[in-house]
Amino acid sequence: RPFRPHEIVRIAMGMIGDIGYNVLWQNCEHFAAFCRYGVAWSKQADNALTAIVVGGTIVAVAGLAYEFYKMFIKDD
Repeated sequence: RPFRPHEIVRIAMGMIGDIGYNVLWQNCEHFAAFCRYGVAWSKQADNALTAIVVGGTIVAVAGLAYEFYKMFIKDD
C-alpha cells in the first residue's frame, strides 16, 4: 500500500541533497517507489538485468555447444 500523500512529500523532502544516482541500482524509479512505498524498486532495472543475464546465458550455452561440436562432431 502506498503511503499517504503528505508522507510521500515528507520522505522526498527529507532526501533533498542526497546525491547518488545509478541507472540500475538507484534511479528515479527507485526513488519514486521508495518515497511512495518505502521500498526502492525499479521494474525497468529488473527487466534490464534479467535481459542481461538471459543474454549472457544464451551466449555461454552457444559457445559451449560450438566447442562440443568442434571436439566431438566436426570432421577435419
